[in-house]
Amino acid sequence: MKIVRKTLTLLLLFGCIFTQTQYAHAVNYSNGKAAKAGDVLISNVSIDNYFVGHVAIVGQDGKSAIEVYKGRSTVKSSSLSSWLKKQSTGYYVQRYNNASIRAGAAAWASYNVGAKYNYKIISGSALRDWKDLYCSKFVYQAFYYSGGVKLKALGQQGELIEYPPTSNWVLQPMTMIVMSGFTRIK
Repeated sequence: MKIVRKTLTLLLLFGCIFTQTQYAHAVNYSNGKAAKAGDVLISNVSIDNYFVGHVAIVGQDGKSAIEVYKGRSTVKSSSLSSWLKKQSTGYYVQRYNNASIRAGAAAWASYNVGAKYNYKIISGSALRDWKDLYCSKFVYQAFYYSGGVKLKALGQQGELIEYPPTSNWVLQPMTMIVMSGFTRIK
């Protein structure tokens, strides 16, 4: 009986420590909401002279920001905490409503960390094509390849426009503040 009690005590103690450790490392946004894998991060800070803003996606671990931008040739992963600290002028977070597709988008983005790309915004390359990549096109592809999601973003007249995967339309970061199937959480 004593052995069973000691074993159960140790298991409970280990479980409590493990649970506390797991939650101690969660990343929260400035509004206190916890980050989740696949969240779309929309920054007011421009990394490029062409766009107003920048977009990244939270990685599969829920603690990394995955992005592409001018001046790099490979997909970058950095800590989400440090990415958020760099957003001096603010940021928005969009969360796709379907959790399994959101997790798939995060897994796709995480899988592509380190992959080479050619940074180019204006080109004949379709949104679904890896050739000539930029930040919001990368995030588009994460959702398209994980669940066939064709993003609908805010148009110039306030309407939602579907961005077909075969088009070479430019998907600007700040249009991603309002997207169909997403909930703005920050």
